[in-house]
Amino acid sequence: MLGYIEAELLKETRQLSQLSVCDLKDALRRGDAPQVLDVRTPKEWDSGRIERARHIPLPKLAGALKRLPKDAPLAVICGSGYRSSIATSLLLAHGFARLQNVMGGMGAYQETKCAEWQVTESRSGSDNYGATSRIC
Repeated sequence: MLGYIEAELLKETRQLSQLSVCDLKDALRRGDAPQVLDVRTPKEWDSGRIERARHIPLPKLAGALKRLPKDAPLAVICGSGYRSSIATSLLLAHGFARLQNVMGGMGAYQETKCAEWQVTESRSGSDNYGATSRIC
């Protein structure tokens, strides 16, 4: 550890924006997801990843900040959400503003079954619409 600060000495706190895995999966399916930044270890990355995600392990992130666009939305993910919270805090401290921490990390991403909602026409053929769900 390099140091610490007493909590009462902090003058500013920020709340990290959180993104659920279901919201991320839905955005990826629609094609309008933020860039996913995966901060897991290379071994974790090799065991499974999100298509088109960018991989920068957390210990290397500080040295790679210039390779990331500050104005683009980023969804930061790790194995469980802990390292991605650290990474998101680091990015915020360096001027990145459009950040979301993926809650539960890849563990939740791989395990969670999300409902997919579709609008369907009612059986009567009228202009009324009903919603149905399907597990993806």
